[in-house]
Amino acid sequence: MLGGAVDRVRVLFLSADPESGNPLRLDKEIRAITEALRAVQYRDAIELTSRWAVRPSDLMESLLEFQPHVVHFSGHGNCREIMLVDEELNAKPVSRDALVSLFRDLRDNIRLVLLNACYSTEQGEAIAEVVDCVIGMKSGIADEAAIVFSASFYRALGFGRSVQLAFNLGRTAMQLEGISGFDTPVLCVRSGVDPAKVILVEGDLPKIQGTGHGTASTAGRKAPGERGQDGRKVIVEVVLKGNAFSSAEEVKAALFRALEVFLGKLEIVSVQQQSYIVRLSLTKSQAQVLLGVIEKGLLNPFGVSSVQVVRGPSKEPNDTAEEPGDRNEAAIPQLRFVGRTAVVSFSKELVTADHVLVTEESVAVTAIWDVAEGRTTPAVEAILLDFTNVDFLSAAAVGKLISLHKRLSARGMSLVLCNVRPEIGEVFAITRLDRVFEFKDGISVDEFARGF
Repeated sequence: MLGGAVDRVRVLFLSADPESGNPLRLDKEIRAITEALRAVQYRDAIELTSRWAVRPSDLMESLLEFQPHVVHFSGHGNCREIMLVDEELNAKPVSRDALVSLFRDLRDNIRLVLLNACYSTEQGEAIAEVVDCVIGMKSGIADEAAIVFSASFYRALGFGRSVQLAFNLGRTAMQLEGISGFDTPVLCVRSGVDPAKVILVEGDLPKIQGTGHGTASTAGRKAPGERGQDGRKVIVEVVLKGNAFSSAEEVKAALFRALEVFLGKLEIVSVQQQSYIVRLSLTKSQAQVLLGVIEKGLLNPFGVSSVQVVRGPSKEPNDTAEEPGDRNEAAIPQLRFVGRTAVVSFSKELVTADHVLVTEESVAVTAIWDVAEGRTTPAVEAILLDFTNVDFLSAAAVGKLISLHKRLSARGMSLVLCNVRPEIGEVFAITRLDRVFEFKDGISVDEFARGF
């Protein structure tokens, strides 16, 4: 029995692809889910474990060993059973009644089951008698559809959204990709459960409470736009595609509809109709979510093409008066020279390096590339990027780092990444870029620069 919030939401991905059936792209599905969870706001609150070529004995053993809160099965199925494998990797059917019995015995931990298999709605309805929320497929589902739905569903959960909203967004993502049969996924719920109130992840900790037989509590839950401990605002500039809207009011309405799903309460500062630019006042956490959403292209169909933080966090009314020149422009890090080394230190308020490394027209990027091209005085031999205050790095930003590394190497110069946080270091390790870049951790950047 769970007496309160747990350390992490444990997601168990189970797959089976019998040799006698049509091969499935299960590897592509788990990769899409993994990438989606890496980019979410509360990625540290979710633990994903996968098991492949699952036999009936493996199914029970995995549930007992990992005690998951979310069980995801991907493979073949029909209206009566799902297909696991036997010792020879031949199809091994598991009946609906057997699944219901298994989940009834282990329901204390499990809050959500996703059956990403053809014709699995009947199993889902049966399992929903003992588990709060179950997703099944009412007909056949192609690989691409299954992958798009799964990635979008888990992405929404990782942004702290309810099971109902995550389910809706998964189906919407299928529509946006032009996939037919977007209504194939079906959400089944246990009697008395409101999936709009089942929120597995919120803030830094999961919100799984009780015995697994009721909805997650939302009492006292702050909307993403509410001010709190991290409530100081940044000004974010969102650029819309030209000629997409006929009036400023239409721009605001379209943008609000597109963003409120991800960000909650919005504060619109201004709308420049001729240039199709909307300025928003967001909390830092909202800005971080928005950058991740833009990177994934989730807002492209709504006319949103890019986003940039143009002003750092505003001060609260009770804060001390701002000193002249003390405006903390989040898109402008400090660039200074220590001997023959250029040191770039990101702002304390900068939670993502994207709007420095990805926004080509920003002052910071111009300065960094000037150093790389030898256009500064004094000439330098290396660039040190201090990542102490950065806790998110997207694929786009990594791409810019690779380009910068290549340009510096061509000039016989070095690029050193200092004090990179472990969660960001994992990105480099997974992509094997830890063999390309030079890292220095737990050091004084200035001391290292002087001895370079």
